[in-house]
Amino acid sequence: MGRFGYELPMNTIICGISALRFWRMPPWVSLVMTEPEEEYRNLGFSSVEEFARVRERMALDSQMVKDCQPAKRWNSAKRHALNIRDAAYLLGQCMEFPVDVLLQNPAERKKSSFITPHLYAGAMPPGSTMAITDEMSVVTPEFALLQLAATMSLNQCLLIASELFGTYSAYRAPRAFADWFESRVALASGRDLVGERLGWTPCVIGGRLRDLWKREPLVTAGSLRATAALSDSARGRARALKIAELVIPGAASPLESKAGLLLALPKTYGGLGHVGMIHNHEVLLGGGSQALAGRRRCYCDLYWDEGVDLEVQSKMAHDSELAFLSDSERTAALLSDGISVLPVTAAHLADRAKLLQVSETLAKLRGVKTPALTPRQEARAQELFDDLNALSNDCLG
Repeated sequence: MGRFGYELPMNTIICGISALRFWRMPPWVSLVMTEPEEEYRNLGFSSVEEFARVRERMALDSQMVKDCQPAKRWNSAKRHALNIRDAAYLLGQCMEFPVDVLLQNPAERKKSSFITPHLYAGAMPPGSTMAITDEMSVVTPEFALLQLAATMSLNQCLLIASELFGTYSAYRAPRAFADWFESRVALASGRDLVGERLGWTPCVIGGRLRDLWKREPLVTAGSLRATAALSDSARGRARALKIAELVIPGAASPLESKAGLLLALPKTYGGLGHVGMIHNHEVLLGGGSQALAGRRRCYCDLYWDEGVDLEVQSKMAHDSELAFLSDSERTAALLSDGISVLPVTAAHLADRAKLLQVSETLAKLRGVKTPALTPRQEARAQELFDDLNALSNDCLG
């Protein structure tokens, strides 16, 4: 029986942007909405009452759950909408209506305020879905990206793919979860054993939960190529293969993704041609440098083999005095080891003249000529710049 009192049919498949919103949701949040109450201790709650209270507030604050309440509007709803309604407590933590749904029957292809249908006539690649409930599944991030590649611009897809290939998820937790989590952090001196155990570490600055979660990459170039090769649909396949070729894995924040695309994409695709960049390159520090940094190793946001580290100063992960001091110590250690450090901010990446100056400075530090652009390459660079700034940090918003 569904949460809203209906027996529901099976085989609703969430896809496209809705699927990627689902994959952005940290497991900790989804488990809070799905685990039985007796698991409260394993999820970090002090009592079953606290667990129930936080979960209920998360549900009631969800716009999707609110939209499920008026019974009258559901009188003519079809099976996919009813399946989604049944899972609204979970899905409402990462998406709103309408939800993108994959259909293989053209007769069901009718858009409503509840679902946006996407017809897929071919056979689904093996392993391209994961069950959410008995009645519902979600496509893999690879398959969702393959879908989007058929309809979205390459620039949009590259920004989405950089997050999926990266080590972060841009996710704003429900207010009820954030309030509970922040009180828990205050009591536990910042320890987050549950998040660490689940493999998603929340970013916490000054005791506040930020809209950034650290995790392992959801997609690799190999997994995207494999999904594209197994797909019966030609739409999006060529672009998905191009994405697998172009995206540099390992970005750790939205601003790193943006900087990497603007600076390190080949000029043919709108980048400024500083190819050969590595995201979050590990540097083992020498003895004296270790003393300066107070650590044995550092990670460079954007690194080139000439010994240049471009550091992205993001408020999402650096908005505190302690973070500033840590960055300063780290910079001193890298300079001591002969690595040039170039700090950039969101303002540098949002102003075309400033970005070009960053590119020139980067070229000098690398000991190379500033990559010259042909008129056609210049037009593509302007298009990429405009697209990424228009999209801001969230292609899925």
